[in-house]
Amino acid sequence: MIYSRSFIPAQPVREPRHEGGSPDRQRAPRERPSPAKPEPQSANRLGALIEVIERLERVVELETDGLRHNRPIDLRELNHRKSHGLLELSRTMRAIDRRSLDRSIEVHLGRLRGKLEKNLAMLQVHLKAVRVISSLMEQTIRDDEWDGTYTVWNGRADATQ
Repeated sequence: MIYSRSFIPAQPVREPRHEGGSPDRQRAPRERPSPAKPEPQSANRLGALIEVIERLERVVELETDGLRHNRPIDLRELNHRKSHGLLELSRTMRAIDRRSLDRSIEVHLGRLRGKLEKNLAMLQVHLKAVRVISSLMEQTIRDDEWDGTYTVWNGRADATQ
């Protein structure tokens, strides 16, 4: 199909396909790099993966440290940064051939997992404290507003005498 550049400026003009094609237009099959020879892009991708992991570790450490030392932190911002980092990690991992991963990546991922587990433990402690405080506040409000109107009656007429 031929596209006019005046109507679709971003699209290149395509020539119609002919059955069988002419020999001068046939493409040679792409050669795949051998697994034994590391591809330069692969090294760049592994470096990018390590950077993503380290960046995510710093965010997790920042949050864990703030929670541990009761420092004021913006949990919404840190949660956003963690979510973004995990998304970036997921995308970077998809772009890498798993066979090209070496032991150092496993070490980095293991370290990240440990930091995430510590972060989870600190978040659970703080959530438990929030639940306890909110239940105390709820009970205080109930006690303050109670006027005896809805007291359970035990059914005996002489109970008030």
